[in-house]
Amino acid sequence: MTTQTLTIQDLSVLRTAIELAATRGAFRAEEMRSVGECFEKLTVFLNAMSQQNQPAPEAPAPSAPEAESMPANDPPDQFTQGEFQ
Repeated sequence: MTTQTLTIQDLSVLRTAIELAATRGAFRAEEMRSVGECFEKLTVFLNAMSQQNQPAPEAPAPSAPEAESMPANDPPDQFTQGEFQ
């Protein structure tokens, strides 16, 4: 006996089949509540699986600290023009 597996894709096909059957009038009025509840559970489950399988957003690369800008014509603070000889 072989083991059968049920995949997320199989559940997605089942959800689509329920939606099509409901659209085409395959369910009687007294069946609609239980079919709808099952459909909602399946939808919530598939959405949760979809979110888990999405890759996590990459964290932005750390930015380099901005260098303090110094006007090109001004000498550094530790020197004054009188010290250059």
